[in-house]
Amino acid sequence: MSSYEEEDELTLVVRLVWQVVRQSSFPPPGDHDSWTETAVTDQAVDLYLHKGAAIVAEAKAAAGGDPGHLERRLLKTIRNYMIDVAKSTPVGLMRNRLATMLLRHPDYVRLDDAANPLDGWAPVASRGARGELWQGDEDDLHAAAARTPVPPGVKFNRSGPPPPVTKQALLDVITAIFTAAGSCYLPDQILARVVARRFDEFLDPDNRDVSDTTSPTDPEHLAVYGPADPTAEDQLDRVAAADAADWLWVEFSAEERSIYPFLDVPETPDARIAAVVLILGCGEGEAQAILEAMFAKIREHAPTPEFGRHILDELTAIYSREHPNGPPGGTP
Repeated sequence: MSSYEEEDELTLVVRLVWQVVRQSSFPPPGDHDSWTETAVTDQAVDLYLHKGAAIVAEAKAAAGGDPGHLERRLLKTIRNYMIDVAKSTPVGLMRNRLATMLLRHPDYVRLDDAANPLDGWAPVASRGARGELWQGDEDDLHAAAARTPVPPGVKFNRSGPPPPVTKQALLDVITAIFTAAGSCYLPDQILARVVARRFDEFLDPDNRDVSDTTSPTDPEHLAVYGPADPTAEDQLDRVAAADAADWLWVEFSAEERSIYPFLDVPETPDARIAAVVLILGCGEGEAQAILEAMFAKIREHAPTPEFGRHILDELTAIYSREHPNGPPGGTP
């Protein structure tokens, strides 16, 4: 490959990285606080070096000369790579934890529309909720977080929602941070960075609470869970299932979210795979892998069939909120 061709390929990757970061909320690389031209170029170079020169060549071969197909394949590769990078860093992991927890919390609102320069969070009914961006000294936020007591029993799961003690400790620190920020809204990366530093001592892998419980029932056929029984005893389970569902929804890829309502329609595995092939426009092998990944994620958080049914109910509710008019393209 000539240096001219390689430069052209890198330019293509840079352009597509811009498309991804404009459409999705990913943390900028390294010490960058926002997606500037330099940050995008650094991300593109990291991806290009990590995947190697074959990243574009392989996509071109698969595209068969179709420019649209080529870009779609590269966009998918770039997005998946950026998801992996975001989840692999302490700050990236904390962004996911905060998103899972705050999306359902009544005291906080999400700012992620075009009217705001950066995606972030703010207290409800605050000046931040009205779009006023914090522009102070980050050291002040770190100082406020450091002054907030954190109990010794804090533990972070490798997956799933945090234990109640940890959740409350996170909320206490977040409250102190927003107080120091004058209730202005804080970009995702800044809030996650400050919180992650405060809990740094608890984020060591040796201190993480890892659950070894798995579902005794394979949820491939979701009907095995049967209808949930809304009795008084299972209210705490329902709350825990809602947290687990929030976590799962964040963990699901865009493809997994799009096929969620089709998991149990139709009933046979072969027909289900065929439906996913039609929905995603992928091959049978890829469709089967996506389905298996979803079932594995759900199974990990479903210690009993009843709890699994609660999780599925909550996932369905989340999907319905995101698609009030039903699944794109029709009802399964």
